[in-house]
Amino acid sequence: MKPEDNQVKGYEEDEEEEMLFAFVPKDDLAAKFVEGSPFNLHPGSAESFTWIKERLHRCRRRHAKCKKRARENQQNLAMPKRLLDVGQLGDPVIGLLEANEDARVSFAIASYVWGNGSKKDAIKRTQTTKENIGYRMASGIEVIGLPKTIQNLIEVTRQIGLEYLWLDAFCIIQDDEDDAHHQVNSMSEFYKQADILISAASASDGDEGFLQSRMVDRCYGSIFELPYKWKVDGHETQGSLLLSEMDLDGSTDKDPVHMRIWTFQEHLVSSRVISFGSRQIKWTCQQEKNSVDGGYYYPMADGLDDNLDTAFSPSPYPSETFMEKNFRVWGWMGIVEEYSKRDYSCLIYFTTTP
Repeated sequence: MKPEDNQVKGYEEDEEEEMLFAFVPKDDLAAKFVEGSPFNLHPGSAESFTWIKERLHRCRRRHAKCKKRARENQQNLAMPKRLLDVGQLGDPVIGLLEANEDARVSFAIASYVWGNGSKKDAIKRTQTTKENIGYRMASGIEVIGLPKTIQNLIEVTRQIGLEYLWLDAFCIIQDDEDDAHHQVNSMSEFYKQADILISAASASDGDEGFLQSRMVDRCYGSIFELPYKWKVDGHETQGSLLLSEMDLDGSTDKDPVHMRIWTFQEHLVSSRVISFGSRQIKWTCQQEKNSVDGGYYYPMADGLDDNLDTAFSPSPYPSETFMEKNFRVWGWMGIVEEYSKRDYSCLIYFTTTP
């Protein structure tokens, strides 16, 4: 008997019915018959970083489309004026240094939410200003005093083997209008050429963090365990089938980062994104869409970056047909629709999206 003959999908077609969603532990004998896998409850674990590094390594070596975009993005794009040198794992201090336009380096970039109202204070207390820029350039920044989300972004950058990180709160002099104006106007170029975007998707403010262990009830609701039996070559075998009250698609659409306009722009123009959501870590690049570390895997043929390409890329044909023009309109409408759903606390972050 072939595994697919017995495969359990774990969902029903009728959306009005009460449903449970099937998954099994990764090492269970039933795993080859059941589509769903457990969520990773420990996003800050060695297993998580191994999973991320494997995808980053594969993308750099094998993805022709990703390599092509990386080459294009290295041409005629402005480098950030400053970068954080994150050092090695466990280092108590990170550096703040001037970037060299003529000696380009690979760097990570972040997408995160400062927070609303008093929640912003954690970031504001530690941001770079005209008063502390000199000291920071000379002596660095102590990691232990930084907000939890920022500490986690530094940790991820170190774990995936990158030396430099760009963070707006630390690489822009926040009370210097000239510096802020110049850097903000170039931000779309920073995000385009960054080696990877680290998205603190589940963190609602700078002090919440996103590498802490996830709560079981928030990932699954209630869980029910059932024996799962089948026959192989006449011999009965048993595994454990787990049923989740909540869908296993792990959607991050409601996570804090995905509720803001400027973070939408940051994700849209980035070549690679690793998103730390409330239920899943999700990898997206130009050739691998929405690969996840647990739950159900739904590879997306057309994402928002595909809409961007559809709307603005030159046509490969001498003249566009009516249908091709419609595809461009639909691509742009998809971008506008998603953009219009988002909240904003300041008006337009990037001067241009394409």
